[in-house]
Amino acid sequence: MPVIARGRYAGAVCRLHAGAGWQPTVSDTCSRATQPTDPVGVLMKMMAFGELRFDRESIPAELRDVASWPGADDGALSSEARHVLQRRIQAMALFVDGHLSLREIGRVTGLRFKDLYRLFDRCVTMHEDGRIFGVRALIPYAHTRAYQRSAAVTLSRDGVKGGTSGAFTQLLLRYPEIARWIERKVDERRRKNGGQREVLRGLRRLHRDFLDQCRRAGVEAHNYPFNQQHLGERSLATHVRRLANRHFDAAAQAAGATQIAHPWEDAGEHVRKPAVDPFDVIEFDGHKIDLRVTLRVDDPLGFETLLALHRIWILVLLDVATRAVIGYSLALGREYSKDDIAEALQATLTPPATRAFRIPGLRVRSGGGFPSVEQALARVRRQEQLQAARIEEVSRRSEVLRKTMRQYEVGDIGRINIDQARVALLESQTSLVREQVGLLQGQVALFRAMGGGWQRTGAGSGVARLH
Repeated sequence: MPVIARGRYAGAVCRLHAGAGWQPTVSDTCSRATQPTDPVGVLMKMMAFGELRFDRESIPAELRDVASWPGADDGALSSEARHVLQRRIQAMALFVDGHLSLREIGRVTGLRFKDLYRLFDRCVTMHEDGRIFGVRALIPYAHTRAYQRSAAVTLSRDGVKGGTSGAFTQLLLRYPEIARWIERKVDERRRKNGGQREVLRGLRRLHRDFLDQCRRAGVEAHNYPFNQQHLGERSLATHVRRLANRHFDAAAQAAGATQIAHPWEDAGEHVRKPAVDPFDVIEFDGHKIDLRVTLRVDDPLGFETLLALHRIWILVLLDVATRAVIGYSLALGREYSKDDIAEALQATLTPPATRAFRIPGLRVRSGGGFPSVEQALARVRRQEQLQAARIEEVSRRSEVLRKTMRQYEVGDIGRINIDQARVALLESQTSLVREQVGLLQGQVALFRAMGGGWQRTGAGSGVARLH
């Protein structure tokens, strides 16, 4: 049985309940030791809690419910990979339950009992989102941590490629001052300079300063990056690009944007709730195509004018619930403006017209094109109003029935008055159910209009196919 150190499960339970204000106790913590990523932290945990052998009964109760672990979307997996994922989930559920032996779990799920410890260790590993990996660690070929190189980098030879995977990361881990210097240089790109952001310096100059920093840090000439043909230039460029994309405004600036009005906000209060019905949330997005095109334009006087285009923007307004494009516009320029956005909004509010295509054989398929949802949307709105009125009527007649019951108890009215109040309430409730059915039918018709319509695959099959 492997040796464990009490301390890792505490972090796993905290990550499982991130943001809930839950704090574990020493008695709740127990974990199997793995390769230490923080030797000092592991040593302090061993000094505080000691070592003991692994026992499934010592797993905290918060980790025994596999259903509460962060889940995984298996929609993109193949049938074989989905089957493996389901067997692993079943194995973990039986493993944390503790009633079956390891060999019995292996016989039921088809997994080797020696792999159960490894899979559980992967599940309680911390994810970059602050929680444990959970079921996500059970996806076939999924990585729970980045690759860490342990072997030394050999001298590169002409015509021989490869053999340097993880070398740059290994260098930054051994020399943290070099990593901090690179981060500082990347952050300098985001400084204000006379109203304009500082222009990114050339990569060659940055690479030259990087090599000077390596020499100051004590990197010898026979070590990476000095023993490589390109001296780590491409790895440095990839790392700088990754650091620059950590911030939205910096990534947008690197992509060519010059009009960044305010910093990007991704806090919880700025995140909208998911859209459920059509037209709940409309999404705007701009997609660019970088190219070089020359247009020849004939003016009214007969002279030719050549216009050079470097970028074409496709501005799309998309319904979030149905993913239907309800309007778009084209912007010819390095960036789109507010007028281009207004044109896309105008196209959304204007009924779509049939286009005349000049390319032979090009046409819109039957049921395709932009959705015509005016009638379906009006029906849904009308049914919502009727349902609200019926709900108010049911509430009012329920109150009438309660008052009638009180009057009957004191002897002011007879039994027939109660029966009449109940009949009226039942009629209102029946009408409410009818309005709810009408609303559901209207929503189905609206989704059908947004999706282009359905067609039955066979007579009497009752199976519909969405275009």
